[in-house]
Amino acid sequence: ELYREDGMDDLAARCYRRHLELKIRQLGGVGIVATQTDVDVGSTALTLTSTNDKRDELSDTAQTNTTSASATAHSDPIHQYPESLPIEAPEAEAMLFLATYHRNRSHYDLAYAYASRLLEYPGREKEEAKALLREIRSRMGAGE
Repeated sequence: ELYREDGMDDLAARCYRRHLELKIRQLGGVGIVATQTDVDVGSTALTLTSTNDKRDELSDTAQTNTTSASATAHSDPIHQYPESLPIEAPEAEAMLFLATYHRNRSHYDLAYAYASRLLEYPGREKEEAKALLREIRSRMGAGE
């Protein structure tokens, strides 16, 4: 959340993805398939969220260790998040952020996957997901 507030969306996305990966492991979901870069930077980001001195250094590290959209799509936790796992408030927040994050980067398949899962969640996230899905379908239809 701190990264998101500071405008560090890439780091925030890594932290939210890592949160979902850990939730899947905790609840006995399927195995996690992630690139080494995602795991290293993600775990470092989670450890250092309250260390202000390290933020700039961590941001630089994350920017140099970015992966391609296709590599990230295959290892994204939304594809390993079993339908039977419940979506709780922290996961709903993560999924909504990641849906918006991927929409903003024209990764419509991932944005759609995250927003679709939120339709199962009762709350404001469900309504925001519906609006996101309409926008994603519109952008995909327009070939944007």
